[in-house]
Amino acid sequence: MLPAKRGRNKPSGYWGLLAALADAGGEMNWELALQLLGLFSVLSFVISLICIPWMINRLDRCFFTIKSHRQRLRKRREQHPVLMIIIGIVRHCAGFILMAAGLAMLFMPGQGILAILLALVLMDFPGKYKLIIFIVQQQRVRLVLNWIRVKGSREPFVFDDDMAPG
Repeated sequence: MLPAKRGRNKPSGYWGLLAALADAGGEMNWELALQLLGLFSVLSFVISLICIPWMINRLDRCFFTIKSHRQRLRKRREQHPVLMIIIGIVRHCAGFILMAAGLAMLFMPGQGILAILLALVLMDFPGKYKLIIFIVQQQRVRLVLNWIRVKGSREPFVFDDDMAPG
């Protein structure tokens, strides 16, 4: 194999990052890896401070009620099949990214539980609604969700047990 000319044929993108992390001898450049991890931590924290409240404020006031859940399912079934598949793929990809960020934020600064909750809202899987309700039944989660709604000039969420008589 011919040696590469200086300044040319440098890998870019993902492979460039991997090449930068390893020096010529194949050893890991830990200093650069820690800098990138720190940058990821700061970016995920800042993005979570912006995106999570925005997403929470976009949810319907009755989002966490069984009636609202059934209406969303019925509405989704009425969509065009191709559109439903495209939207499903986008939602699952965004949910997966948000879930990964939420899990990372459990160990780094950020709103990890809220990011995980919103990731679950985006994705579809069996038992999703029960898991969401289990998380939302936690009093601290409800307080934070409604605090974000009030700060965004929105009405607090309504939950099924709020509507129960007595």
